[in-house]
Amino acid sequence: MKLYFINLDRAVERAAFLVKECNKAGIENIVRVSATDAQKSNMKVIANYRPESWGPYWQLTDTEIAVFESHRAIWKRIAVLDNPAAVLEDDVILSRQLGQSLTMLEGLREFEFIKLDGAPLPARLGSPHLVNGLTLRPILQALPSAAAYVLSPKGARNLLDRSSQYCDHVDEFLSRPNRGFSAFQLCPAMAIQGMFCKVNNGLTVPPEVGESERFASDQKTAPIYRGPAAYRVYKELRRVVIRARHKLGGDILNHARGGLNEPIPLAPDLPPYRRR
Repeated sequence: MKLYFINLDRAVERAAFLVKECNKAGIENIVRVSATDAQKSNMKVIANYRPESWGPYWQLTDTEIAVFESHRAIWKRIAVLDNPAAVLEDDVILSRQLGQSLTMLEGLREFEFIKLDGAPLPARLGSPHLVNGLTLRPILQALPSAAAYVLSPKGARNLLDRSSQYCDHVDEFLSRPNRGFSAFQLCPAMAIQGMFCKVNNGLTVPPEVGESERFASDQKTAPIYRGPAAYRVYKELRRVVIRARHKLGGDILNHARGGLNEPIPLAPDLPPYRRR
């Protein structure tokens, strides 16, 4: 399976670290893709970015737009392939089992998106599906982190069509349940971002990998406008309704069917989640 990884031209240490991680996991077909750099371009004039449209967010920071555009550039590449491909950000630690897992997933056609990484937050997932010896669970809510995933050509075309106008965080956009988009989580997860894990067992991780490039860049910019009062009330009401639906039976039913609502388990050779 071809693997693309996103990397800023100035983040040389991150690129070198990720190549080593891929080699450790037995992954050889690696393609580096130069990330969109918010420091070098005016993100507010990106053609597909549509703020203030009552979408998931009212506005995005320049770095959030750049991250979305970096992923979108890879979706364009995958859309014209014959087989699924993997996508990584450059701050992930990989399980040695990932290469074998990608081989098992390569020939599948009944999915669009498979999330490979985990984060230390409860994840609402459906009952398990055993596929080629791997456990896949349907994603039932938007999940944090878009640092590692597999995407089919059909899925890439779906994402490109839906993101022709966007104002959303790319991780939530990718994992948010959407009719006609088959999205799963690999369990256990085979990757974790450096900022989410507690490094141990002698693992050498550059300082740059242990922090969020997005967060560090956004700290240097002015806060964005969160929208008018009516929009903020609308979002909060939606949140309350969804939370109530889960508490009034949705979570109980999902659990009875074998679903989960807890942090995604990690492969045993990955460092554990960092305590929040």
